[in-house]
Amino acid sequence: MDADYGAQTLELIQSVVADAQRAAIPGSVGRDLNRPNAVLTWASELPVARTSYASSPLAVAIDGPGLFVLRAAGELNYGRLGDFHIDEGGALVDAGGRTVMGYRADASGMPSGDLTALKIGAADRGAGRSENFSIDERGVLAAKSRMLDARTQRAVQTSRPLGRLALAAFPAPERLSAAGDTTLRATAAAGSPLIVAAGHKQMSLLRPHALEHGIDLQSGLARLWALRRRAECEAAVAGAQDRCARSALALVK
Repeated sequence: MDADYGAQTLELIQSVVADAQRAAIPGSVGRDLNRPNAVLTWASELPVARTSYASSPLAVAIDGPGLFVLRAAGELNYGRLGDFHIDEGGALVDAGGRTVMGYRADASGMPSGDLTALKIGAADRGAGRSENFSIDERGVLAAKSRMLDARTQRAVQTSRPLGRLALAAFPAPERLSAAGDTTLRATAAAGSPLIVAAGHKQMSLLRPHALEHGIDLQSGLARLWALRRRAECEAAVAGAQDRCARSALALVK
C-alpha cells in the first residue's frame, strides 16, 4: 500500500473525529486541519453544512458569512449560534447568557445609533415569554401582539420593531481565536471587524426558526470507507503483480 494512502487515512480519521466533536454542539467552533492555527467560522467552509428547525421565534441562523456580536464580562465575543431568548431582565441573550448586541430600530426596522445591547423594556415584556417576540430575516427583533381590526372586526397580529441584530465581518475570520465551544474573540491577525445590521447592504440575511450545525458525519465516514477500499484494492493489485513477476521469473529459469 502506498504510504500516501496511510497519511491520507490518518488525516481523514483526524478530520472525522474533529467533525464529530464539532457536530456534537450546534454552532460550535472547529479547527481547520488544512490551515495551522486557523478556525472554521461559517458553514460553507465545511464539506456538508446543515441547519435544523427550531421552534423558538427567537432562534436564527446566519444565511452566509458573518458572526453574531455578543458581550460577555465586558468583552465582545463573536459566534454563529443564534439560540437566543429573553432573560429575566429583558435582555436578549444566548444560551450561555451572553448579551446580544445590535441597534435601535425605527418603525420600518431600519437601524440607528451606536452598537448597543438589545434589551426589551418592562412595558413590552408583558408576560416575559419569548413567544411574544420574533426575529426576522433582517435581524429585526419585534414585539408581537393582537389587535382588533376596526373594519373587519377580526383579530390581526401586529409586529412592532424594538431593535435589530448586528453582524460582524472580519478581513481574516479564520485568524480569530476560540473563546469557548461556540464563541470567538478578536485578534490582531483577524483585522478590524466591520459591524453593521444583519441584512444591511452587503451583510448576510438571517434564517428564522433555524440553528446552524456542524457537518454531516455521514459524508466524512463515506470518504473514509472509500479511501480504505481504495487502499485495499491497491494492495491487492500490488500483491498480484508481485506474484506474476515471481511466476515469470520461475518460468525463465
